[in-house]
Amino acid sequence: MQNVSSGCYVIDDSYNIVLVNETCRAIYPQVEIGKKCHACLMGLDAPCPNCPVAAGRHGPNTYLDPIRNIAETVDALDVELEGHGPCHARVFSTVGEPAVGAASLPRSEEELQALSLIQALAIDFEDVFSVNLSTGTTRLFRHAGSAITPVSDLNGDIPDEETVRQYAARHVHPDDRQRMVAESSLAGIRALLSQGETGRLHYRVILHGKTHHYFRKLVRVGPADAFTYVVVGVGCEDEAVRSFQERQELEQNLLEVESDSLTGLYTREAFRLHAAELLAAHPGEPYDYCICKMENLSTINRQYGRATGNRLLGLIGRLLKEWETDNNCIGYWGGGVFASYTPTDPREVRMPTVLGFRDSILTASGIKNLSLKWAIYVEAQAVSVEEAHERTYYALSTVLSSAGTDYVEFDHAMMEQMAWNRSVEARFDNALSGGQFEAWFQPKFDARTQHVAGAEALVRWRMPDGSLVLPGRFIPALESCAKVAKLDAFMFRATCRFQQRLREMGLVPVPVSVNLSRASLYTEDIAPAYAAIAAEYGLSPADIPLEITESAAVKASAILGLVNRLAEQGFRIDMDDFGTGYSSLASLQLIPFTGVKLDKALIDHIGRPSSDLLLKHTLAFIKETGKQSVAEGVETIEQYLFLKALGCDLIQGYYFSRPLSEADFVALLRRDQQNT
Repeated sequence: MQNVSSGCYVIDDSYNIVLVNETCRAIYPQVEIGKKCHACLMGLDAPCPNCPVAAGRHGPNTYLDPIRNIAETVDALDVELEGHGPCHARVFSTVGEPAVGAASLPRSEEELQALSLIQALAIDFEDVFSVNLSTGTTRLFRHAGSAITPVSDLNGDIPDEETVRQYAARHVHPDDRQRMVAESSLAGIRALLSQGETGRLHYRVILHGKTHHYFRKLVRVGPADAFTYVVVGVGCEDEAVRSFQERQELEQNLLEVESDSLTGLYTREAFRLHAAELLAAHPGEPYDYCICKMENLSTINRQYGRATGNRLLGLIGRLLKEWETDNNCIGYWGGGVFASYTPTDPREVRMPTVLGFRDSILTASGIKNLSLKWAIYVEAQAVSVEEAHERTYYALSTVLSSAGTDYVEFDHAMMEQMAWNRSVEARFDNALSGGQFEAWFQPKFDARTQHVAGAEALVRWRMPDGSLVLPGRFIPALESCAKVAKLDAFMFRATCRFQQRLREMGLVPVPVSVNLSRASLYTEDIAPAYAAIAAEYGLSPADIPLEITESAAVKASAILGLVNRLAEQGFRIDMDDFGTGYSSLASLQLIPFTGVKLDKALIDHIGRPSSDLLLKHTLAFIKETGKQSVAEGVETIEQYLFLKALGCDLIQGYYFSRPLSEADFVALLRRDQQNT
């Protein structure tokens, strides 16, 4: 039987207590049968000022209990008890208090009636009544959600089975009528409650031409082999049935679309569902999570046509489907990404199996430049499907665009990096608004005169303990959570403000370049927005060159268009990291670069004949096309002299200066300009 935190006592017309349940006794031990309620509870000679019985109030109301100083909901109901005549039941429960223990089961009709009232408040039943199986009569206590008054003709004992038949004939759906009458008969009730303390009967009702779903909750009073009274609550379950039907419809829809049309594998949502079921069916068994990605799907679609790309996806799907058993789960997540749960294999088996499968796909595809990357999270069964996918995909990201490395396993170091990334994401906004990010400046020197000719703005994150975190530690995390563009904008504004301060200090400003991430280049209004910021500080866009990587500028036509719009606004665009593997001299003609930064990877190999020859021709081409050349990462005098001899314009690197704080850079610039 459902337990509720409700107390109940019944008084007669003279305010004498005639019935108390155990919950009431526990809360108010001073209550005694035969004494006045106001005398027991409040020590008063007359009814309490807020007494609902004295005021003639019925139904639930909320009061402040002066004894316990807490809010109570009190229901006042009129009942008639044999031997006592008209009586008044007070049923109370603490507002907001959870259900905790109710009165012990009654052993008399009077206690049964009190319990009926308590149960009526516990659930939003429309009707609450008791059935006497010995007499076959019903006593109704609540009708359509309202308390029954003594004058109501429904308040006395009425034949139960006849009432049910009349009700069924008038209201119950024809298809449910016979069953409802049989189950609600005295014999049906006794049979149902002989099997358990409670039972439910479900049926449909037709009201005002519409079908509604109703139920009866039956609770026996007494042991299964010797009970006479039954408490019945009648309620509407339209909302519950509607939710159930919607859930069934969703499940049916999932069944209809759970197979991807291209690959024949589970779709992403279906995979999540079936993978969770698989792990639940094999508790404690080790399972690996594996991701396979066709890395260059978009390139294949452009080069060979979308039909070829779809054919390759179908091929991979068919080959993976051959691996399907009752002990694994395989799905297609879209975008060339396949995922699976398989029982854990030893490491010496995992990698050869994966690479062998890769080779079979490459052979069957006939596409020479097809690139497949694999990542595995070993024993991933202890985390959710979403977490397993996130961790495995993080491992995969470490080998994407990496030539010669097709397989990786998620490890402890990656776990630590993911935790750091999440920490960066969580702290970033407060750190940015709290002034923890600082602009530092690495000078660029004129290769001929060795005077300061510019600088590059570099971000530093100053921790609360005063330590500095370099961008290599937090920029990748901000790129992964799409917050790096916000940092770009901060650095651009900080650099503009710095240029303004240089003028206020009487110094001649030098161009200070700012790095732009690919995320910023996807911001449609970046060109006018950045131009407006520069104007706000009295600057020309040319005073703040923008450094972008060639790969960021040419991999998407939309980005290339934005780069052109930046140039149209008057910004100087410098190609950053030239020589890192993606760069090509042809891009210097396709993209409106005004300067080229030779990456440290090229500078480090100065002294090797082939590298020296490459630098010689590269610098000559840059000069012939009218662009400025900058060599970064210069650390030795030999490198500097070699670059100077080849006509390199600017030198940036530790040979001349490390990155400097704002104050130190100002001091350097002041000394340099005083000596000019």
